[in-house]
Amino acid sequence: MNSSWKNIVPYILLKSAHQDVEIAKSSVPHPLKEGFTIQIGDPWGQLADYGLRVQSGKGIHVREYANTYIVHWDNVDPLSDPIGHLVQDAPHWIIIGALASFFALLTAACLLSKDSDNTVALIGSDKTRMSHELEPV
Repeated sequence: MNSSWKNIVPYILLKSAHQDVEIAKSSVPHPLKEGFTIQIGDPWGQLADYGLRVQSGKGIHVREYANTYIVHWDNVDPLSDPIGHLVQDAPHWIIIGALASFFALLTAACLLSKDSDNTVALIGSDKTRMSHELEPV
């Protein structure tokens, strides 16, 4: 091992937010041995994710692969401020969550709109009866 995370973190912070830097696993200790914690991240085929909060409130994010670590910094550390992290660093999850909620509510509304006679009310239209539900002959 040629370096430590204490030397690498300042270098990472000189880069732009989310700018990935590749580091050989053989050149640094395992992140858990130097204060990082296990975290979750977007699925990019990594073996694991690790994070470290730095004094500025930013977060160092490490993705572990077979032979390398891919490292970048986030504007907001996800463990310190999960909502701030979503807003500033992972807004795509807010959009995904909103769409999933919309479709879940739409599905629930469709299922709940069925009455006991199995007639369905379409959103934005009046409920109409099927012809066999009209007055008996």
